[in-house]
Amino acid sequence: MKTLSISILFVLLCSASVFAQVRIGMGYQNSRPLGSMSMNINNIHQFKLEGLAKVRNSQLWIGGELGFGGYASRRDPIAFEMDGYITNTYINISNNVTNLGLIAQYDLMRDFRVAMPYLHAAAGTNIYGTKLTIEDPNDEDGCEPLDSDVLKRDYAVSASLGAGVRINLARTEEHSHNPCAGRVMLDLRAFYTLGTAVSYMNTNEMTATNPDHANHNPRTDSEEVSVPFRSNRTNDVHNHRVGTVFTDPVNHFGVQVALSFSIGD
Repeated sequence: MKTLSISILFVLLCSASVFAQVRIGMGYQNSRPLGSMSMNINNIHQFKLEGLAKVRNSQLWIGGELGFGGYASRRDPIAFEMDGYITNTYINISNNVTNLGLIAQYDLMRDFRVAMPYLHAAAGTNIYGTKLTIEDPNDEDGCEPLDSDVLKRDYAVSASLGAGVRINLARTEEHSHNPCAGRVMLDLRAFYTLGTAVSYMNTNEMTATNPDHANHNPRTDSEEVSVPFRSNRTNDVHNHRVGTVFTDPVNHFGVQVALSFSIGD
């Protein structure tokens, strides 16, 4: 997926050379889940890469973006009970989000020397994934997982609207006749995102000593994720809960801080 995303972005940047200017940006994005999703996951932290081309004789930029990051990554102690015996081990959790989409920006001024405010719109695909690995407890009297890796993934389509400002940090002498070209800029942006429903795993409750008996979100539309364990003493197989899957529409408020490099006329 990442290879395909980078290839698409590369094609967009190459095709953009026929336009008046090309701008490449990279930076950090923090998205806060809203609505029902905010009860189950943390803020989403992502690295963003984008490329845009300015339509000649206009104030419109079009291009593409790629973002990848996550909302939780940790290693927690966990205990499972089987046949009256408690097995202690560790669980590794990695929740990630990947975005691939098209973006458009409209400059609110024709040229600038210090700062350029702009409107921002985007539409694309969001991929929510969770990888959960249960470490082998090496307990001869306890139990061991039959499936140590649990992978959940789902997709959503979303659209964003927002506004931002690009602040000039540098300008070369050869572009002194054109205050819009040859710049290195600080790009600050805020936006609101809505999208289709997506399924994602909530693992915040897994810090409980015994997840089978932990108090978890009582929503009736949730789905428990279980992993089969085998007793090393009796060879009996039991399922233990390791997480909960929720389904909610994508609903985020985000901010982005990036460096932007402009090349062209």
